[in-house]
Amino acid sequence: IKFLLENPLIKNGWVFFTTLCSDGFDIKFLGKNSNAVFPPHHLNFLSIKGFRDLCESLNLKNINIFTPGELDVDIVRNKLKEMPELLNNDSFLEQIFIDEKKSKEFQKFLKKNLLSSHAWVLAQKK
Repeated sequence: IKFLLENPLIKNGWVFFTTLCSDGFDIKFLGKNSNAVFPPHHLNFLSIKGFRDLCESLNLKNINIFTPGELDVDIVRNKLKEMPELLNNDSFLEQIFIDEKKSKEFQKFLKKNLLSSHAWVLAQKK
């Protein structure tokens, strides 16, 4: 963001950035137990709406946001090995983490619905 403010794009120029997203499943599910929350490196997280608002405030158009992450389910599964109490007897989620096929399908669902914690943002200068 600082780079964009200090180095304005030419008209119709493109910008691409990638970062973590607060709407991501593993970040939402794990909260303060997430390894992604890592001050001072990972302290502020934008949501999908936040990315859109930021791009619009920077006078960008053709805003495309993707969450191509592959690891959300694995990250949560690994944390549950350390802290099984986080599952809180949720049999629905337990099925997702136990069954490999369901895990893969759930990860696809997260990606498709912008719910993975890794975001890519591509936008164009007006």
